[in-house]
Amino acid sequence: MSLKNPVMLLLLILSISVPLKDKKPMIRMLPGLPIYLNSISSLLVSSLLRISACYVNLFAIVLNLLDIVPVKKNRLQNAPTVSNIALASVVSDSFGKSASSIIEYILTCDTFDPEYCKSLLHKSLYKKADEVIQSIIGYELRVDQSVKMKVCRKHYDFINLCVSELDKAISQLAKPYQDLIDISVTLPGITEKSATYIIAEIGTDMTVFKSDKHLCSWAGLTPQNNESAGKKKSVHVSRAGVYLKPLLIQCANAAIRDKKNPYFRLKYERIKKRRGHKRAIVAIARMILTCLYHMLLKREPFNPSDADYTNMPEKLYQKHKQQYIKKAIKLLEKEGCTIIPPKIT
Repeated sequence: MSLKNPVMLLLLILSISVPLKDKKPMIRMLPGLPIYLNSISSLLVSSLLRISACYVNLFAIVLNLLDIVPVKKNRLQNAPTVSNIALASVVSDSFGKSASSIIEYILTCDTFDPEYCKSLLHKSLYKKADEVIQSIIGYELRVDQSVKMKVCRKHYDFINLCVSELDKAISQLAKPYQDLIDISVTLPGITEKSATYIIAEIGTDMTVFKSDKHLCSWAGLTPQNNESAGKKKSVHVSRAGVYLKPLLIQCANAAIRDKKNPYFRLKYERIKKRRGHKRAIVAIARMILTCLYHMLLKREPFNPSDADYTNMPEKLYQKHKQQYIKKAIKLLEKEGCTIIPPKIT
C-alpha cells in the first residue's frame, strides 16, 4: 500500500497524538493501519524524543573514542620496549610531560645528547636523571618502529583533541539541565562529567519508568530470568546498557574509594565478603542508579535514610535538619521516651 494515499497518511498522523497534560508523545496502534505504518509512527516518536536529548549521540562517540585510547597506549609502549628503551621502568607515567618530551626528542634527533635529555625532565623526575639516561643509552630505533611511534602518537593526540572538543560541546548542550547535574553530584562517586553522561542516557523525566527496578533492568544491572522446563540457566546481568553500565561501574569503583563519604564503601565491604568483588561492584552500581532515580524524580540531593548524619556535610545537614529531628523524635518515642518540646517565650 503506498503512502501517497491521503487516507493512509491521515491514519498515520492520527496514530501519533500528544496529550495535553504532560506533553509526551503517545503511540496509538490503530486497528485499520498496517503494521509497517505503525512502526513508522513509532520511529517518528522516537526521533522526537531524541531531539530533546541531542547530546546522547555525542556521549556514545566519546565512549567509542575512549575505547581506542588503551589500544594506542599499548602500541606506543611496545615500540620503545622493542627498541631497547626502558623508560617505562623509571617513570611512573609513560605519557607524562617528561616522558613525552624525551620520546619526541629521540624520534627527531640524529645523535642522542644526555645533557639535553636531562634538561627535558620536570620536577621530581629530575632527581632520577641518571637512571633515565641509563635506561635510554644503547637503544636501537629502527625505521619501522620510528614510523609506528610517530603515527600512533599523532593518532593518540588527535583522539584526545576530539574528546576534549566533544566534552566542550556536551557541556554547552547540558546547560539547561545544570540544576539536575548539581543534584546528581551530591551522590558519592558521581562527578559533573559522569552526571552529564548519565542524564544523557536516562533522561530527566523519571516517570517514563514504572519504578527504579524498571530503570535498573533497562540499564542491564539486574539478573536475567532465564528458565526453561523448570531449569534455571544463566542468571548473569543482561547485556543491556551498553554505554550506561560501564559508566556506572566506574562510578561505583570511585564511590567505594571515597574517603569523605563511606556510605557505599561500607555496603560494598559487606557484600564482598559473601559474593566477591565483581558481584559487589555491580550491586553498588545498581544502588547508585536507584539513588539517582529517586533524586531526579523528587528533585532532591543525596539523603539516604540509613546514612550516618554525623558525617553529613554541614550545608546539606542544615537544609534537612528539621527532617532529621523529626526522625530522631519518632525513634525516641518508639523506644518509650517522652519528648517535651521547649517553651516558646
